[in-house]
Amino acid sequence: MPPPGNVLPEKPAQEGYPCPHLTDKQVAEYLFPLYERGWGIYTKLPSDEKPASLMLAKSITFLWHYPLVDLLQHLHSLSKQEKHHPRVHYELRSLEIFLNTHSAIPKEPTEPVNLGRRDLVPGITLRDVRYAYFVEDALQPFYELGKIAQATNKYAQLTSLDIPGLLPQKVNSTEAPSKRCIVCGGDHWSTTCPERFTKKPPNVCELCGGDHWKFACSQYKQWRLSIKKGWADPPVEQYS
Repeated sequence: MPPPGNVLPEKPAQEGYPCPHLTDKQVAEYLFPLYERGWGIYTKLPSDEKPASLMLAKSITFLWHYPLVDLLQHLHSLSKQEKHHPRVHYELRSLEIFLNTHSAIPKEPTEPVNLGRRDLVPGITLRDVRYAYFVEDALQPFYELGKIAQATNKYAQLTSLDIPGLLPQKVNSTEAPSKRCIVCGGDHWSTTCPERFTKKPPNVCELCGGDHWKFACSQYKQWRLSIKKGWADPPVEQYS
């Protein structure tokens, strides 16, 4: 397959997190040139835990699998350099690259942005554009040496990333929490229960053996951190 005929614009500067979603103007400026090189927009369907989101994607077929392995090694180094990573699916000679930014925010938030997780909406940002441009730089010698069979226009090439209903709804802070208090059984978090200091737990604290609730233990914070990092076994019962 011959090298692409179009010239890409200059790479956007590396942004910090969180990054805003691309505007329609940025789509025209940065994504249209990528569309000419086989990139497109993949819609990641919602799951029970995560809403739908858009991903910048490209499908490539190499003439044999060795160039694919070479490119994967390059992507590993690039991800370290950019502190940003793609999702890749590969099999034999075929490779698919998916890019979006987890720590992203709507381009025009209607309220002041709280950097907490609830205000982050995964989407396509300039960080993804920058990464895709680096991928195209890496692919250039593969094109020139005739190692790429095809770069298929497999995904939709949208002129706007504003899709009604794609952004998740704000969580109403007045809604009842998902777990009942383990101290009194009320509809509130255990850590805010008015009886948490006066009502004794049925068993001693499993972290230190003390006569207090596990979530009130001085070792609880470090224990939760160890769970996140995989140092300890997950708890049988989650405390809120």
